[in-house]
Amino acid sequence: MAEVLSQRGRPLRTSLSRDDLIQGGGLLAMAAFLLVTMLLPLLWIFSRSFEDGDGSFVGLANYLKYFSTPALVTSAEHTLTIGVITTVIVVG
Repeated sequence: MAEVLSQRGRPLRTSLSRDDLIQGGGLLAMAAFLLVTMLLPLLWIFSRSFEDGDGSFVGLANYLKYFSTPALVTSAEHTLTIGVITTVIVVG
């Protein structure tokens, strides 16, 4: 946006029009909608990771069990390796 200067060389303050306020409100509403529809399900899934099959809180036991399984650790290592290789190829 171009700056409008007064006779003394200082910038004049421009006011927002009704259309600017409607556009800003619409953008904020869409951002809030996307945040709620994406963040709330992710938080729900994350909170479920601290529970067992019956819904009892078990803390980090699920994560310890996951990372102590050799097949899953190998799978995670392969995933990270592919990610690093892909990043090197794409960035290079």
